[in-house]
Amino acid sequence: MGIQGLLPVLKSIAKPAHVSKYRGQRVAVDAYAWLHKGAYACSMELCEGIPTDRFVTFCMQRVNLMRHNGVIPVIVFDGDRLPMKGEEEGSRHRSRQENRDKAAAHMAAGNKSAAYECYQRAVDITPLSAKRFIEALKLAGVEFIVAPYEADAQMAYLAMNGLVDAVITEDSDLLPYGCPRVFFKMDKTGDGQEIAIADLGHNRDLSFVGFSHQMFLEMCIFAGCDFLKALPGIGIKNAHKHVRKLKTFIKVCRALRFNGTSVPRGYEADFQRALWTFHHQRVFCPQSHKLVHLRELPAGGLAMSAALVAGGAAGTGPLAGAELDFLGPQIPDDLAYQVAVGNVDPISKEAFPELQPAVLRPISGSTLNATSAGSGKGSGQGSGPKRVSGTKRPLPVQANNITSYFASQPTSCTGAKKEFTAPRMSALAASAPLAPNASTGITGSAVRDRAGREYVSNASDASEPEQEMAAAHSGASGEDGDAGDAADHLPGAGPSFYSMAHMASFSRAAKQAVTQYPAITSRLELNG
Repeated sequence: MGIQGLLPVLKSIAKPAHVSKYRGQRVAVDAYAWLHKGAYACSMELCEGIPTDRFVTFCMQRVNLMRHNGVIPVIVFDGDRLPMKGEEEGSRHRSRQENRDKAAAHMAAGNKSAAYECYQRAVDITPLSAKRFIEALKLAGVEFIVAPYEADAQMAYLAMNGLVDAVITEDSDLLPYGCPRVFFKMDKTGDGQEIAIADLGHNRDLSFVGFSHQMFLEMCIFAGCDFLKALPGIGIKNAHKHVRKLKTFIKVCRALRFNGTSVPRGYEADFQRALWTFHHQRVFCPQSHKLVHLRELPAGGLAMSAALVAGGAAGTGPLAGAELDFLGPQIPDDLAYQVAVGNVDPISKEAFPELQPAVLRPISGSTLNATSAGSGKGSGQGSGPKRVSGTKRPLPVQANNITSYFASQPTSCTGAKKEFTAPRMSALAASAPLAPNASTGITGSAVRDRAGREYVSNASDASEPEQEMAAAHSGASGEDGDAGDAADHLPGAGPSFYSMAHMASFSRAAKQAVTQYPAITSRLELNG
C-alpha cells in the first residue's frame, strides 16, 4: 500500500532519470512490484490455476533492460507476512476473494471485459509464482535474495549498509525506512523518477526544513501505512502540520484528542510498534548469513514509556522473546539461509515442490509451446530443449484470407496434379523421342516451342487430327514458314522472345485446330 499521499507531495524533488544513470552500480529491485505488473496480462490464468509463465517473461525483460544499460540488478523478494500487517493482509485477502467471485459471475454471463478487470484485482502472487521467477534468475546468473519478511526492509538494509547503491520500487515505504536513493515508476524503456532523502529539505509543496528523519517517519505513519491505519480526517498534509508544530507523536495524539478527533484507546502503543517496525524489523544479512535487525536495538532494549502505558499499553519494561515477534518472529539461521536462496517456501517453511513446465495456451489446437521458467522460452534466457537431429516439426497451418477463399481440391484434380510432370524449359526448338503413350500408344518426336510446350510431330501412327495439330504448330513456330525466321531476325529479339507475328500465327493455328478437333483439348491442357 505504501504511505498514503506521500509521492504526490514530493513531486518537486522527483527528478526524471533513466536507469542508465546507475551504470556500473548495484541496484536492488522490488521483485513483487514487477511480478504484480506482469501478472495483469495473465491474471485469469493465475486466478484459475492455469499454468503460465508470461509474468516471468515480463520480469526478465526488465532484468535484461537493466543489464543492457550496464546496471547490476539485485532482485529482492518478499518473504513471510509480518504480524503487524495481519489486519491489512486479511483485508486484501477478502478483497481478492470478492473480485474473484465477481469475475466468475461476469464470465458466466459472457461479460469478458468486466471479468478480466475483476481478475486483475483478484490476482495474488504466491511463493510458488515467485519461485518461477527465481529459477529464471538462476539460469541468467542474476543476483537475488528472498527476505525473511518485508522486501522493503531488506532493500533498505542493503542500501543503508552500502551493499546496493539505489532501489527500484513502486512503493513509497522505502523513504520512511530511510533508503537514501529510490527510483520510482520505471517503465519498459528505463525511464523513471528518482527521489533522494537528502533532497527533502528542497521540497516545495511541504517544507521539511528542520525535520529530522524521526519526524518524517512519524508524519508518514500518521498519514496511514501498512502497519497502522490513519485516524479519521488525518491525511499527509494534516499529519505534516501537526508533526511540524508538536514534534512528537505523543503530543500530537494528545492534541488530537483535545480537539475532538477520535483516537482509539491504545493507539499510541500501536503507533510505537509501527515506529519500531520501521526501525528494527528483522532482515537477512547476506554477509553473515543470519537474521539481524534493520537497525540495532538500543542498549536497554525496546520498552514502552509511561506515557504509552497511560494510552493503553499493557505495561512497561523492555520487551523480550515473543514480545518482539511483531518485528518478525525469530527463525533459525540455517532456515533463514534456505529461505534467502530460494530453496524453501518463506511462508510454509517447507521445500518447494519440483516445478512442472507451464504449458502455454495452444494456437489453433497446437500443443507445441511447452515451456518452463528456465527453458529459455518465456524467460528470455537460454536456448531451450533441442530437437533430435533429423526430426522435423510440422508447421501449423494458420487460416488467412486466401486459404479461406479457395475450396479444397477434388480428388481427381489432386491425382492429376501428382501425376503431372512440368516440361523442361528450352529457349530453342528441339526434338526428342517420345515414350509410348499409355492411353493412345502414340510414339514419335516432340517439338518444343520457346515456352517449353511439347507437341507430337512426325508420328507415323498418330491420328489425323494430331498430325494436323502438330503441322499447325510447326508452321507457327517457324519450322517451315517465314514468320518464325522473321521473328528471330528482329532487332533486339533473342531466342527467348516471341515476335508479335509469331504469337499471332500460332494463336490462329492452335485455335483452328482445337475448334475442329475438340478431342485433343484434354491432351493440350495436360501437356501445356
